[in-house]
Amino acid sequence: KFKTKPYKHQLTALEKSWHKETYAYFMEMGTGKTKVLIDNMAMLYDKGKIDGALIIAPKGVIKTWYEQELPTHLPNHIENVTVLWQPNITKKQQEKLESLFEIETALHILVMNVEAFSTEKGVKFASKFLNSHKVLMAIDESTTIKTPSAKRTKNIIDLGELAKYKRIMTGSPVTKNPLDLFTQCYFLDLSELSEILQPFSYRVLKEDCLDLPPKVFIKRHITLTADQRKIYDQMKKAAMAVLNGKVTTTMTVLTQLMRLHQITCGHFTADDGSVQLIPNNRITELMNVLEETEGKVIIWANYQRD
Repeated sequence: KFKTKPYKHQLTALEKSWHKETYAYFMEMGTGKTKVLIDNMAMLYDKGKIDGALIIAPKGVIKTWYEQELPTHLPNHIENVTVLWQPNITKKQQEKLESLFEIETALHILVMNVEAFSTEKGVKFASKFLNSHKVLMAIDESTTIKTPSAKRTKNIIDLGELAKYKRIMTGSPVTKNPLDLFTQCYFLDLSELSEILQPFSYRVLKEDCLDLPPKVFIKRHITLTADQRKIYDQMKKAAMAVLNGKVTTTMTVLTQLMRLHQITCGHFTADDGSVQLIPNNRITELMNVLEETEGKVIIWANYQRD
């Protein structure tokens, strides 16, 4: 019972993968690998194979999973308890996290950012979740664990032993860099590596998807750094003081808005005209996007400083 109708290539991916214990979705950005994974979760849950799902994703997309992808694609008949991991655990957040361990028939879904697996708190909670349920564990943008020596990579691989089903998802081609995907196979040539991967992976390119819409937009959530937030709040407070209760010109309002916008972009113009840079997370997230993208890229910017 699909909530959203799958495209032909998504149906093919699902047919190939849904029942397998391990599988890789090598589907180019914009081809809808997220929906395939959610439908896969739904099928396994309906068959009584799983009662939990651990979704690991980069910081920029975990809110998209929680607020957009799961509500859009998870079939209506599936009762679920879905919680977004937050590093700063308040009393309210603790209650939400504890709801994942209540004994009931619902599908329990935990969405965590990959960075959490560099922390003892994140690893400990994920381990408790995996030990409490029959879990499908999925890594979105799985190039985030390509470095074998990284702490989070080691922790995620160890935790994977506790999962009943495992999935990785990335738009990066199998043949782009075999060391990123399968470090132990550095001595193999590319054709041999592709051959080995074929039985447990499905590769999709946009050019092969004839029924895709012309454009697919993907939201990335980027949080302000502490420096940005401080300057933004100061500037906003000053702007409201100037505008509050007064009739003012359009140009004055636009200038205030533009200055606030500049701060979110990582710089601001002082009263003396000098431009100062502010540490921000946009470039880091952009590099993550570029790593998942093949071919040529155009980056649009509002300001020269960007």
